Amino acid sequence: QAFREAYRRYCWPTDGLAQTGPVKMEWLSWSIFRFTSPTGKVVLTNPFVTNPDSPVKVADFPKVDVILVAVKKEKINDYTSVISQTGKVPVLVDVDAFALQNCYEMNYSVDEGKTLALVNVGASVTNVNVMNGSTSQFWRDITFGGNQYTDAIQREMSLSFEQAEDLKKGKTVGDHTVQQVIPILNSVSEDFAGELRKTLDFFTATSGADRVDEIVLAGGGSGVLNLDATLRDKFGIPVVIMDPFKKVDIDEKEFNPEQLAEMGPSMAIAVGLAMRKLGDA
Repeated sequence: QAFREAYRRYCWPTDGLAQTGPVKMEWLSWSIFRFTSPTGKVVLTNPFVTNPDSPVKVADFPKVDVILVAVKKEKINDYTSVISQTGKVPVLVDVDAFALQNCYEMNYSVDEGKTLALVNVGASVTNVNVMNGSTSQFWRDITFGGNQYTDAIQREMSLSFEQAEDLKKGKTVGDHTVQQVIPILNSVSEDFAGELRKTLDFFTATSGADRVDEIVLAGGGSGVLNLDATLRDKFGIPVVIMDPFKKVDIDEKEFNPEQLAEMGPSMAIAVGLAMRKLGDA
């Protein structure tokens, strides 16, 4: 049913007339199919091209109009039920990597000749979206996030989770100071850089791109002390922290600018999602 709706919406002529001629269907591998309409529109299903074992790669698809990916209904319901419980009506579900891109493009000018890695460091998962100009070329989730820093501090200094969280955020806890945790933070950042290196190396190996020009950090974990400097040192390219409110008009009577600046990077996904509206293609 989802495929029929996607095909009807994107591949049929806008005048609503029935198409003449056959639809070409190709089985590429696993659950990856390519459907080409008589008018040349291409629908791709479940393209697991970022899987290292996938026999098909991004370069195998020079033209795609619609990507259709299956997701369990229960997974969507888990998210929408949270919204419903607040008394609101959920009308749109987006992919976090694309919401991150929407946020970036709203706030920053896009250089079509530049390849950026948008890296959203969450609590337990990091979303990576590699863009060439305004086109998303690669996206992947890394099972690594801010919790790794907290766990390391908690383990090395025999603290509670809450105390470790405060230290990670730069607060003094009892006799423990931020200076004492810097070696721990740096060690975890080194591990994170290694995981990110694997992801970006895979991108360059499979996409034909020769490099990533810049890393843009977002998410609550992006503010970990020295993380941007560590990545800058390891990758040898510019590393900046995204400001999701850079081009958003803020009423300073309602919102404290200092608090917004502090929490801003963690709001990147939310801001990108808030830009969407019902009926978007």
